[in-house]
Amino acid sequence: MFKSSYRDIYINNFRPDFTDYHRYFNLIGGKNKKKKTYKNNIEIRGRKRSLKGGVIYGKGKYRFDFKVDVNEDKTRIFIGNKINCFLGSIMIEDKTKLIIQGFAFNKYCNLEKNLDPGRGTKIMFNTIIDFIKDNYQKIKTVEFSDNAITYCYSEIIKERISLQLYYLYLLKYGKGYYMQNFGFTISYNDDIILHKDNIKNYLKFVLKYEDFKKYLTSGANKKYEKLIDELRRFFTINGELKQELHFKDISRNLKQNKYDCYFLRQLIIYIIRNADLYNLTYNTYHLSI
Repeated sequence: MFKSSYRDIYINNFRPDFTDYHRYFNLIGGKNKKKKTYKNNIEIRGRKRSLKGGVIYGKGKYRFDFKVDVNEDKTRIFIGNKINCFLGSIMIEDKTKLIIQGFAFNKYCNLEKNLDPGRGTKIMFNTIIDFIKDNYQKIKTVEFSDNAITYCYSEIIKERISLQLYYLYLLKYGKGYYMQNFGFTISYNDDIILHKDNIKNYLKFVLKYEDFKKYLTSGANKKYEKLIDELRRFFTINGELKQELHFKDISRNLKQNKYDCYFLRQLIIYIIRNADLYNLTYNTYHLSI
């Protein structure tokens, strides 16, 4: 399993008010109540603003600090005590839609213990969706723009690098990260068509050993001899060094094995260029609830 893809997950489109809210609104979560899924602990009301907060309870030992800021033009829902975990807004002109403006993995998002990467991130996201369903029943759609990335450390170049999760999950599953894990769908017809074209182009793409080796031994990559070790390992199936890999081979390798992050980055870049994949980062997704 490619564990490093779950080390850090981010949607890097946080708005300034995500950080600003911590300056004026810092609440401490309530005590654990087994029979309740959430607990309000403080509520502050003013002439134009209502602030309240507490704790949301997820599966297992997961508790997430939440705050709700209601003002004249929108309701903002925050997860995270002094850290950026989640920000969603409900605009006054359309109370049936929640717009996610920020979602990020941080080990301190969970109040009980450090948030586990992968499973913990999924539990946090699903807990937030359940909280929305229970407390904002007019909400029918959750929407966001996806530029999710994962950070992982490369032993080859001795640096921490980023990978676009849309392309990583496309190569593994034929779907983006949020499509695969949470059932989101692409919102706009033009992007749906481009995504289908990406799948078609990927399905007919053939990754050739010698061509990819030439790419990995050119330019700045020349000094990284260990890339060739990863190349051989990636192309070796059942003890045989293959000269060509098709989408099923690539998908199986990414699902079953762990590879150096820098090698994966080069693999993704190479396939994007040579399989003619469209850039669908920042495209809009939605989930009906």
